[in-house]
Amino acid sequence: MFTVRYLGRLFNAQDGFVLKSHPLHSEMPEYNLTLHAQLEVSNNNVVLTCKTTRYDAAIHPAIFGRCIDFAKAYMAISTFASGIGHTLVFTEFVDPDGKTFPVFFGNRHATQLCKSFSLPQDFNRIAEFVLTDIDLLYAFTDLAATVSNPGTIALTALVPLSELEMVWLEIRCH
Repeated sequence: MFTVRYLGRLFNAQDGFVLKSHPLHSEMPEYNLTLHAQLEVSNNNVVLTCKTTRYDAAIHPAIFGRCIDFAKAYMAISTFASGIGHTLVFTEFVDPDGKTFPVFFGNRHATQLCKSFSLPQDFNRIAEFVLTDIDLLYAFTDLAATVSNPGTIALTALVPLSELEMVWLEIRCH
């Protein structure tokens, strides 16, 4: 087995928040590997340990994606258990040889596609447009979420809210 680790911080957690998950098992037949992931949180420090039957740099994005899915699930469950939204940020990756690398958290392909103006020259001009048109604001927000979060495609501006979603939004805001 190969072991990789993702290290980071948990924000908005109560003091003394501790979490140690049971190992989760995932088959990834498209990569001919099995993955076991376990998340530990202590003093707002996070370690996500992933053991895999196979590892090389070419399949790292797939392993990272599945590990992020596990971490998102853990955070969603802890949020609903505590009523407090947690933000988990991974900052370092430790490869099977023990070498540590910074984590680039985003979608490199989308990053290249989303560069359309220059900062700071165009900032105020673009901000005026975005802040006066709610649909444009939602579109920019969705693009930012897509660029910032692997495996995420936001649809805020494209999907009208249903009555049930409006009720849920009202509950969340009060």
